[in-house]
Amino acid sequence: KKKRGRKPKANGVKKTPKRSTKENKAQNDQDDDEDEEYEVEDIVDHKTVRGKTQYRIRWKGWGEDDDTWEAEDTLSCPDIVARYKKKVEKEDGAKKPGKRGPKRKGIPIKIQPKAKERKVDDENPDKEWEVDRIIDIRYKKNKSREFLIRWKGWGPSYDSWEPEKFVNCPDLVKKLLDKVDNAKSKTPKQLRETPKKAERYSTNVKSRGVRTSRRHNNKQRKTYYDAE
Repeated sequence: KKKRGRKPKANGVKKTPKRSTKENKAQNDQDDDEDEEYEVEDIVDHKTVRGKTQYRIRWKGWGEDDDTWEAEDTLSCPDIVARYKKKVEKEDGAKKPGKRGPKRKGIPIKIQPKAKERKVDDENPDKEWEVDRIIDIRYKKNKSREFLIRWKGWGPSYDSWEPEKFVNCPDLVKKLLDKVDNAKSKTPKQLRETPKKAERYSTNVKSRGVRTSRRHNNKQRKTYYDAE
């Protein structure tokens, strides 16, 4: 089966041209075997050679060992080519890095996440997300504020920092600011009572069996007791 380099017929069928009748009979017998039509079953791969695309063709009724590389302009099966290109584009899109965010819903509280932290919904990236609550606040060098947003229906791994100008939920903002102010105004709780002072007892009387210290004129070593 010599299929390499032959130009296909219409509808993805290619036919090996007959050889000249001047050739010997043995060669004509071989041509009889080659004089058959080959129909394109599928395109399984592609490559670029000198700026031109070539496709690896799977011929109908033949296995992968019989695949051949054919130039794009020699194929007459536009539907199969279009299907293969669509498949490649879909696979390339799936390989792009980045974590896919939640599918956003229409919301009563409008907010547009900033671009660099936005988790995009591929199907409808223009939809807005609903704010569940505001977790924290931080201040930038230019004294502007950002809020850490918890999105409704999504866990902590999808939290994102959003500039104040994009946060249009004043009730939730006020609730967080009140919480922060209350935390600042509270004094630290006293974990335990102040220990009572102990009184010191000492005597100059040296009794038998009592340990004394030479550094303190043979006075008894000081012992501390609770006053109670």
